[in-house]
Amino acid sequence: MGKQIDVLVVEPGQAPCQTKVENELDAFEKMIGAPVDVGCCLPQRIVMVCRENAEHGGCIAGKFLLCGLGEDGFASLTPAQQFEFQKKYAARGGDKT
Repeated sequence: MGKQIDVLVVEPGQAPCQTKVENELDAFEKMIGAPVDVGCCLPQRIVMVCRENAEHGGCIAGKFLLCGLGEDGFASLTPAQQFEFQKKYAARGGDKT
């Protein structure tokens, strides 16, 4: 079992949810419910983990995770990052695509 990290789960029409997940690709896939794509998201060193082929015209369709980017790969979001993105996606009611 790998180390758990703090992530933010964003689902369509729902408020973002903080949770912990094993820092392993198969754990991300299990949480998303499909094979995943991973990409660096923002200058705050945030990584978005979403379903393969979930990006359509610059929008993400479906559930995705946000986690931090550390020197050795994925890392926990800091409390400030969690707050910033929870507020951002809560204001939008989650990702409505």
